[in-house]
Amino acid sequence: QATIKLHSKNIDNIPFHSLTFETQELFYEWVHVFCQSYDLPIEDIERVFAPCINDSVPLQLHIVQIYQKTIACCVTLFKEDKALLLWDTVLPMYRRQGIGNMMMLGRMQLCGEHN
Repeated sequence: QATIKLHSKNIDNIPFHSLTFETQELFYEWVHVFCQSYDLPIEDIERVFAPCINDSVPLQLHIVQIYQKTIACCVTLFKEDKALLLWDTVLPMYRRQGIGNMMMLGRMQLCGEHN
């Protein structure tokens, strides 16, 4: 788990989790935010992304939590010395507070550590 410092009036310290090292419960929270944001069926997304929570898959799922409530999610794909940052998703009531920027910076930091 990495904690990224964000300079904002509203949010000073937001936990940024990489689900590769976290619990199955956090995976379901990731699925919930993703499905709620894109209006997709939960069962389909669980089936597609469930393999991503083990270390052998190049996709990493990430969530952002405020006060233990999951408010955002995203995906990083690693391949050799490259990384693709995908699907930055923030729940509507938490947008325009710098959370998307924080997710991008957090994943860029992970990419630097990946090599």
